[in-house]
This record gives sequence, C-alpha cells and structure tokens, in this order.
Amino acid sequence: MMLSSQPKFAVATKMACCRKRNFSQVSDFDDMLLEKDEKQLRAMMLKNRFANIIFKSEQQLLGKDFDQQLLMKQKVQLREEIKKAELKKQRQREREAARIAIESIKRTVNFDDGLNAERELLMLIRAA
Repeated sequence: MMLSSQPKFAVATKMACCRKRNFSQVSDFDDMLLEKDEKQLRAMMLKNRFANIIFKSEQQLLGKDFDQQLLMKQKVQLREEIKKAELKKQRQREREAARIAIESIKRTVNFDDGLNAERELLMLIRAA
C-alpha cells in the first residue's frame, strides 16, 4: 500500500536477490495495480450486495416496470465478475509468492566449480 507521503507516480527500485544473481526490477506500479484491483473488487461486491436497491431505483427513474428476471440476470453476472476478480487476485498472489520463492533460493551448485578446480590444478602443476 502506498502512503500519502509517497509520490503518486511509479518509481522503479532495484533489489538484489543473491550476490551472484541478476538484479530484478520491482516497482511501485505493481502495488498501485493491486490497490486498484482491490478497489474494483470491493465496488463489485457492494454492487452485488445492493443490486436490488440499485435496480429498483433505476427502474423508477427510467419509468419502467420492475422485471425480476432481468434483476436475477444482473445478479448472476455480478457474482461471476466477482468470482473472476477473486480468482485473478489469487493468481497474482500465487505468482508473487512463486517469484519471491525463486528469488530466495540459494545457489547450491556453481557451474564454475569444474573450471576453478582445473585452473587450480594447472597452477599447482606449473608451480611444481
């Protein structure tokens, strides 16, 4: 979450994962997108919760008769949108967790080990 003292624009920061790994780009823009998605999800949930009131008031303003089937269709659509949004949010959380897990893995094998061992052997042979 962004605090009010932080700038509204996205500033990219670099973060080192391990000493021999590349730097990965992490930005505040991702945080802003997640915050936006959370707000949209909350709006959809509130819309679903008050769908009856919203639909009836729209019908009264437009001067149309109340249609129960249309209301049910709208509620079903809202529920589907909420479910999709929640699944999207869950996938984003899983991706972020997987990314962090991959970045935190320590190297157990160095591919230069064989090369270094050969160099040391050659140095020992030359020294003798």
